[in-house]
Amino acid sequence: TVTGVQTCALPICMTISRAVRLEGASEPGELVVDLPTFEALPDRLKQHYKPEETVNGKRDESFCVRRYVVV
Repeated sequence: TVTGVQTCALPICMTISRAVRLEGASEPGELVVDLPTFEALPDRLKQHYKPEETVNGKRDESFCVRRYVVV
């Protein structure tokens, strides 16, 4: 444990943090996903996403993402 939190919970916190960053990079009517999520999608959905791009997170973070514009 780390200060009373199980270490297995830390990856969950990192996942939530990444989700918040990706949500912040999206505009209304857009869905922004990281590359592992995009690769897990079926081909019929992948075709609707824009080309890979990089979005910035906090400090020195950056994420390779794909963007789907719904509207």
